[in-house]
Amino acid sequence: MFWISTNFKQQFLDLSPTFFRGERFEAFLGVFAKPLQTLADTTLYQMQHDSTVIYLEKVLNEYFAISTYNPNSHIATRQIYIEDAPQAVKNYIYQPEETNPVYLGLVYLDREIALDQYHFIVKIPVSISFNEARLRALIDFYKLAGKRYLIETY
Repeated sequence: MFWISTNFKQQFLDLSPTFFRGERFEAFLGVFAKPLQTLADTTLYQMQHDSTVIYLEKVLNEYFAISTYNPNSHIATRQIYIEDAPQAVKNYIYQPEETNPVYLGLVYLDREIALDQYHFIVKIPVSISFNEARLRALIDFYKLAGKRYLIETY
C-alpha cells in the first residue's frame, strides 16, 4: 500500500489564479495550509502505526526523540522496549462438594482469585524523563482495548 502525503500549500497555489500568485498571497495561503498539513501528516502517521509491539516501540522511541534510534535497524537501536509480563499460574476452580481433585493448583470457589495481572511491560531507561500521564495517553491510543500494562524504568 502506498501512503501519499499532500503538499497543501503547493496545491492551493496551483489552484489559485495566476494573477494572484505573489509572495504576499503565497504567505496568506500558507496560513491556511499549515494546520491542514499538520492534521494530514498526524493522521497519516497514526494510520501507519497500530498496536503491534514493534510499531508501539517505534512510536515510543520516536516520541522521545532518541538520537541513537534508527527505524531501519529497530532491534539494535531501540532504547524503549516492550516485554511480555510474567503470567500467573492458572488456577482451576471446583466445587467443595466434589472429591479432592488430582490436579495441582486447584482452588475452591469461595476463595478469591487474583485477576490483577498485566499483559505487557513498557521498559524505559532512567535517563529519559517523561510525564506519566502523557506517556499513558500515547500508549492507550495505540494499544488494544482491554490490555493492561505496567511502566517500568531500567
